[in-house]
Amino acid sequence: MSSNGPASFQSELQRMPLPELLRVLDVVHRRVEELTGALDLRPVASGSAVEWQSHVVCDPRILCWKPTLRGTRMSVEFVLELLAGGWDRDALAANYSNLTDERIRAVLAYAAETFREDRFHLLPPVETGP
Repeated sequence: MSSNGPASFQSELQRMPLPELLRVLDVVHRRVEELTGALDLRPVASGSAVEWQSHVVCDPRILCWKPTLRGTRMSVEFVLELLAGGWDRDALAANYSNLTDERIRAVLAYAAETFREDRFHLLPPVETGP
């Protein structure tokens, strides 16, 4: 995917073939469901969800505006790909010590809010003539 900012990313999603987009969304959805049992997803403080804004930042000097975890060059996209790829809590902790449960929750909260604010209209493929 391109790293020219959110508009470019949205444009690439719109050009993605429907079967591929559905496959990606399905993998991410299944992985998030699996992780809800593997991670401690309870709110950080009683009655409040994790505040992703204190963990996720966009800096033009780091990965060309891609959302990253504060103080790292680790993109939200990369963390989601690890989760979708089947990495569990132990593998993440062993390879990325700064990727805490709270930071993973922040990545998931950021992704959820991004999807909540954007509208995705998944249409069936257009059938061509005989």
